[in-house]
Amino acid sequence: MPVSNAIIKRKSVRNYTSASLTLDGLSVLLWATQGVRAVLSSSTALRTVPSAGSHHAFETYLAVNRVDGLASGLYRYLPFDAQLAQLRIDSDIGKKSASACLGQRFVASVALTFFWTVIPYRTEWRYDLAAHKVIAIDAGIYVRTFTSYSRKPLSHEVLRG
Repeated sequence: MPVSNAIIKRKSVRNYTSASLTLDGLSVLLWATQGVRAVLSSSTALRTVPSAGSHHAFETYLAVNRVDGLASGLYRYLPFDAQLAQLRIDSDIGKKSASACLGQRFVASVALTFFWTVIPYRTEWRYDLAAHKVIAIDAGIYVRTFTSYSRKPLSHEVLRG
């Protein structure tokens, strides 16, 4: 199919299950997008996704609605510890997430929403005026990795208790 036809026929499909996500499934997504494969030194680590200059400017926050074993609320992933930091218990996290996503109502009912934030300095000191471009490229890599894993059966434990 020519690309132009694919673009014309493209549509969003938002068909979500009401089921909870397992902690094991969440672990796979976190490891795939933010995992640490090996720590080589105090300033060097091998990660599961590439990042320009290996600077890894992204931080992962989770708005949890329905993940087995986790209370609804806001969490931050700590990749070097492979753990979640509970920031806030909040039974209305879905509604707040939908609001943060410019009122997209479907976000309120999903099991989990990933929010990625950036610490620009991690790339600015190295890439100067091109840092915003590097961050955009890295964002594309995160999203592509996430979508690749989120469409597969999830069964690999990577979070440590």
